Amino acid sequence: MPRHFRMDKRVAHEIFVKNLTGSRSVEVFYVIACCAAFVFIDGLVRCLFRLQRPARCPTDLNSTEFQTKFDFLVDLVAITLPMLCIITIFSAWLPYVLQACFLIAAALILMILSLAPRKNSLGGSSGVDANDALHGPSIESINRSTDGLLAQGAVKSINRSIDGIVAQGATRQSINQAATVASIERMIISQYRGTILLLTSLTILAVDFSVFPRWMAKTEVEGYSVMDIGVGAFVIANALVAPQAKENEKSTLRMLRKEIGECLILMVLGAGRFVSVLLTDYQAPEAEYGKHWNFFCTLAFVKIFGRLAVVFVHPRHLAVFGIGCLFLYESALHQGWYDFVVEGSATIKERHFILDNLSGLSSCVGFSALFFIWTYIARELQTKRTPLSLLQYGVMRCLYSFALMMSLQFFPLPSRRLANTSYVLWTTYLAMAFLSALIFSRLLLIYLDHYVQDIRQAEVARTKSIAKKILLFVDTLLLRIPKDEEPLQSAAYSPGLLAALNFNAMPFFLLANILTGLINLSSDTTQASHLSGFLILFVYAATLTSFSEFLFKLRVKIPLRLPSFSALSTVRPKRD
Repeated sequence: MPRHFRMDKRVAHEIFVKNLTGSRSVEVFYVIACCAAFVFIDGLVRCLFRLQRPARCPTDLNSTEFQTKFDFLVDLVAITLPMLCIITIFSAWLPYVLQACFLIAAALILMILSLAPRKNSLGGSSGVDANDALHGPSIESINRSTDGLLAQGAVKSINRSIDGIVAQGATRQSINQAATVASIERMIISQYRGTILLLTSLTILAVDFSVFPRWMAKTEVEGYSVMDIGVGAFVIANALVAPQAKENEKSTLRMLRKEIGECLILMVLGAGRFVSVLLTDYQAPEAEYGKHWNFFCTLAFVKIFGRLAVVFVHPRHLAVFGIGCLFLYESALHQGWYDFVVEGSATIKERHFILDNLSGLSSCVGFSALFFIWTYIARELQTKRTPLSLLQYGVMRCLYSFALMMSLQFFPLPSRRLANTSYVLWTTYLAMAFLSALIFSRLLLIYLDHYVQDIRQAEVARTKSIAKKILLFVDTLLLRIPKDEEPLQSAAYSPGLLAALNFNAMPFFLLANILTGLINLSSDTTQASHLSGFLILFVYAATLTSFSEFLFKLRVKIPLRLPSFSALSTVRPKRD
């Protein structure tokens, strides 16, 4: 490609993504709410599909090959494709998309309620337990089954509902232990991390096409946009599974050295990105992070500083320490640091590393404060082991989210470039709202599952009255909340794609960056039509998700990863 053509395309692309002011906060909220709705609908579709399974061949229907194909198709249609649509062709109708999601979810729930009694006879003539027909073989049925059923159907069923590695030939005792360890809060965290990773990977390429609305692209200095929450959401995702959220003692220097070693891959990726941008003359706005700094450098700094802080501060006091850092940082911004970073530093003629990367280095303080605050929130979440406590936690997070949303009107606009207090509050509000939606939807699926099991044994199963079925469902929700302290086993109907993304998160995100660069270097994306741009994005999304699902199916974990990203993943067994 001639150099003058590359220069012209680079200038055109910089103009395409420059001087953007974002949109309103509520529009970003619609995107996050739609993503949570897609995950819920995915679970309802799985529940409905299992209800309509014939019970005479449970082992064939639970085979790895059948289930993997079904998982991929459902996730592609219910999560990946709708998520791509709301950031492209349906971006102007987000409130209506959210309303449509509610209607679809309500229709699926009613279909499940109406179809459940028809399956009441499954456990009679076929000799298969009704619960097994709905979920696949249970722990009890595994212990009564043959080794062939254990290998084909039961291990697959358990792997879809627990977080743990169950290899071929696993003993019944190890399977039962894995089933009791799994908990719903881990599944919710995994779904949050997988959803954020998928949404970020889609937007980093979509922003280069005209089909992607400009109000979703990163703002120049301050404002609200979908892409602005990316790095903050990644910091929160790391904090949710950070070791500091579980530790009860201060860190040692040995632990700090270990953390630095684990972050070397991020530093290498950051340096590699800078070199590749320099060699290919790729468009990368310096105002975003700086001349040498980038996203990977920020993540590495936050992780190392997060471990360094625990050397001096007790892990239980990290939230207070984070709020204190944020207060001091915001005071410095108001004393003139904000203007110096945005405008004043460019007037200094003598350049060096700090001045060239002032935005990236300055924002690390705000992102670190965000990390400290969310380690405390993660510590609270990981102690919620019963449905009742988790429901109370979700309600409180929902109220906190509303309070943070209302408090934003008393602060200046959030700035991703500097990670000011407004940005920390805004990303925290969105993350809390998203986690609350995942908690409520997951609990609803659990109670819907309990209802389906109860209705098989209840007399109301013989009636065709929808009203009685709804009353029984409400009774399940309000009067049958378990209050025991035993670890809650993860619910079924969880999207396999999100678990696959957690399993190989860093390789997935790295591949997304590589494909984004190759597509931009090989074509002028800014001149593509809406139709061609959408088709390219769909092929890109299908390629990424297929890559992730394929590795997940074969239990292939690429070493290029963040250790914390794979902490919540589930491994599927290989086929015999």
